[in-house]
Amino acid sequence: MPAFTIIAERLEPKAVLTIYRNKELLSKFQLAYHVVLFAADQHRWEYFVDASNGEIIHYFENTCHIDGARTATAKDCNDVTRTINTYQLGSYYYLLT
Repeated sequence: MPAFTIIAERLEPKAVLTIYRNKELLSKFQLAYHVVLFAADQHRWEYFVDASNGEIIHYFENTCHIDGARTATAKDCNDVTRTINTYQLGSYYYLLT
């Protein structure tokens, strides 16, 4: 058993036929392919492609970044600044208890 976990086993594009709802015109629906692509460095991109003409309707990056364990400073209930162990995700720090 390896000492690491594979985050994304599917590195090949995956496309699913779906109905896309336009965010500006909520009453507009389009038949589209929802395509998920993984780059070599584990970046995840999602595209919605019009099923009738192949035009890209919408796309966004949906990559999960976990920066890892960090230390931070915070004040306790007695207003004393202490060093605490946290987990950093982007510019946010999370206290895990």
